[in-house]
Amino acid sequence: MRILIVTSTFGGGVGNPWLLDDLAAALTERGHSVDVLVHDWKHRRPRGVRRDPNSGARVANVVRPVRRGPLLALRSQLAAAAGLHGYGARLTASEHYDVGISTSIASLTWGLPARLRRRGTIDRHLVFLWDFFPLHQVEIGRLSLGPATRLFTAMERRALESADVIATMTPANTRFLHRYHPGIVAETIEVLPWSGGRPSGDAAPTAGPFTAMFGGQLARGRGIETLLEAARILQDDGDDLRIEIAGTGPRERELRAFATTHRLANVTFTGQLRREEYRARLGAAHVGVAATVQGVSPPAFPSKISEYAAAGKPIVASIDASSDAGEIIEAEGVGLAVPAGDPAALAAALRVMRAEFEHDGFAARGARVRAFAIERASAIAAAIAIESVGPGGHRAAP
Repeated sequence: MRILIVTSTFGGGVGNPWLLDDLAAALTERGHSVDVLVHDWKHRRPRGVRRDPNSGARVANVVRPVRRGPLLALRSQLAAAAGLHGYGARLTASEHYDVGISTSIASLTWGLPARLRRRGTIDRHLVFLWDFFPLHQVEIGRLSLGPATRLFTAMERRALESADVIATMTPANTRFLHRYHPGIVAETIEVLPWSGGRPSGDAAPTAGPFTAMFGGQLARGRGIETLLEAARILQDDGDDLRIEIAGTGPRERELRAFATTHRLANVTFTGQLRREEYRARLGAAHVGVAATVQGVSPPAFPSKISEYAAAGKPIVASIDASSDAGEIIEAEGVGLAVPAGDPAALAAALRVMRAEFEHDGFAARGARVRAFAIERASAIAAAIAIESVGPGGHRAAP
């Protein structure tokens, strides 16, 4: 198949690789031809077309970001829209693709996939729905839109209506989609967020203090406060279990201050790491921690769950009631789930995992983690799902 990806976030051999870099590599590995239109309004990139040495995709940057000045966000988005419908539309004018792929926030592709679908450039439009914008951002306090919330919701719905296929993450996501956007007629499939790493056979290290790793953006909605409170409980009980937090974000200073105020000697902040360094540190940990927050209605499936699984790490998840992520990891036998916002339950789950590791080194659980990583949470699994929605359900030879 010929596949077009429209995205604002793509390393492409220039920046840090992301999920769509890994998907492009998996698709080319399976014999497909992949082009990528990148409308990155945040980072300066050379404009034009180049071959990505990592994924094998042909990548075109279609916008130069606006670096400074008043109304920066609005001006940057307008520049992205102009780049997509100008340079991007011209680049694809004589092309034909079996599948066009975009992701949420769907409205920030500014209608280009719908335009390409109407003019016959792409046969089927697939949207990966990872985020119910703007509802989730408003509920976790990241955005305060007031009356404009309804406008942004309508814009997102209109963008989703152009899709032939919407890939939700889990069954709970599919159900919520039809409640939040009633009347959407697109076909739905379920594809878990994938890891770009090759699944590892190592479940955990054999020496050193038992360590739980959290990796991700330090922002609202991540449930990191619950993890720090769990660390406080463990330390107050004299437990030597350690917690490592990798990543940066708008709440990093606040979270570091909490750890300092409460003298959490069992917590380490690494700051932002490059992918290779992060994976090395994750390899030295015993389990991965995923956390969300209470009081949100859209169900989430933290992508870090897949990253931990690819590294061979069992998962401890602190998950909100709307999500079925906890049910999935427990049904698959890859980890333990506790309610979001319950630090005592999270601390107890970490202790259970340590006892299991001390008993058999995760020998039994490690095999289930590896199978889950390969069969459900890998870029190859996502590529196979894309093949199933192409014209005629085409599948490339494995």
